Amino acid sequence: MRVDVHTHYLPAAYRDLLREWGKEVRVEDRNGTPHAVYGDTARELAPGFRDLEARSEWMAEHDIDRTVASISNPSPHDETFTDAESVELVRAINDGFADAQAERPDEFAGFGTVPFRDPDAAVDEVDRIADLGLAGVAVPTAVRGRTLSDPAFEPIFDRIEDHGLPVFVHPTRNVLSEQFEPEEGGLDPTVVFPVDTTVQLTRLIFDGFFDRHDLDVIIAHMGGALPYLVGRLERGRERFRDDPDSSPEHSIYHYIESFYYDAISFHAPAVGAAIETVGDDHLLFGTDYPFNMEDAPATVADIDARAPTEEAAAAILGNTAIDVFGL
Repeated sequence: MRVDVHTHYLPAAYRDLLREWGKEVRVEDRNGTPHAVYGDTARELAPGFRDLEARSEWMAEHDIDRTVASISNPSPHDETFTDAESVELVRAINDGFADAQAERPDEFAGFGTVPFRDPDAAVDEVDRIADLGLAGVAVPTAVRGRTLSDPAFEPIFDRIEDHGLPVFVHPTRNVLSEQFEPEEGGLDPTVVFPVDTTVQLTRLIFDGFFDRHDLDVIIAHMGGALPYLVGRLERGRERFRDDPDSSPEHSIYHYIESFYYDAISFHAPAVGAAIETVGDDHLLFGTDYPFNMEDAPATVADIDARAPTEEAAAAILGNTAIDVFGL
């Protein structure tokens, strides 16, 4: 069974709000096709972002049995929205994902999201995510320059932990993105996202976030450089801490090996290195569908080429995800 843990979907109610409000970050119809617009930059929303039938056809083409979807850009956390608007957008997302799950229960599962900019509302939304039966919670790597270990967010993660919900960490456009010209937009998914993931997850480890919270954490884009910098990070932990009792409590290997990672790399040796570092039982199949970076056959080929056994390949392609998400 193949389970794709990294796909994206924009529910109709969410798109309608973005279209209606017409803000700098919005959805706008151009030549009869919805586009995600960020100021002067626009990206066509491929059918898979908005059409469950198109998703089903793509799944059948690539022998994928189940997809787990999260929201993508446009992000409800963007500063263009007020706190109240962010809450409204988040609720539309979660209701839309629940509707999609109900419509295609054997094919679709959704990661809910929470309005970090209103922590009290976010705690309530975690309860709603659990009540809606969503697969887990998708979180950005940071929120408006604040790390996820910010004390204001602690009650949110306490509640996520109480419900036993998996957490999918996915980067968004950030301060690094602002260094590039519009024609360099391709550097966001290829370089900025994995770099930001590496930096922000490392900060969380050293902040002691994962000492305070026991969570099943799935990291997008094969964890950026985390599996490959683990030795260097551990050396830093050993050499640069003035107080041996300060965070983190454990070796960096302890944390890196506890996370789950999607296998989106497009480089078989990197997949092999990740398996050797974190184990084939902590790698999951993902594609980033329906973004144009998606290449399911290449990802499957990389897994088949580097998994040590057929059983390990089957675990990466779906069996581990079934256990993590209780599918």
